[in-house]
Amino acid sequence: MIQTEEHATIFGLRAAIYVRNAPLSLPGAAGHLEPSLEQCRQYCTEHSYHLEEQHIYQGETEPFWSNEPHLVRLRTAALQRRFDILVVPSPETLGLLWPEPWRFLPESLAIDRFYELQVRIESVVEQDGCHDLHRQMLKAALNFVTLTAQIKARQRNTNSHNA
Repeated sequence: MIQTEEHATIFGLRAAIYVRNAPLSLPGAAGHLEPSLEQCRQYCTEHSYHLEEQHIYQGETEPFWSNEPHLVRLRTAALQRRFDILVVPSPETLGLLWPEPWRFLPESLAIDRFYELQVRIESVVEQDGCHDLHRQMLKAALNFVTLTAQIKARQRNTNSHNA
């Protein structure tokens, strides 16, 4: 049964969870699913999101943009509007690394596709005061641009003083 907008109104926002075994090279990688899954469940409970077991997707170390069967099922469920929010333990779960998450183009495009389908992605880990992954990415990009402008201004000032 495909859930409708009316279903979402009655039960609140519907959530899905995506967790994976993080490659051991990632900072803070636990190497197993259970703690991340439990954190995501707790996050859904704290935000009163309706979670059905069938919308818990678990992966290994494959990229988020890959066509592994569980990721195809996740994208299909999003396309069918079976959930409104995708909860992940952290941006790193989707292959984004800070402070420059936009450098990971395939992952960024896969994330954008969810937003095009009106599915928000939220990270249990708060970055720059928010959990929404798109906002986190935009804030990181803005911080980078601001920092770059400040460095260029300092360099101009230093060069003008040396001349």
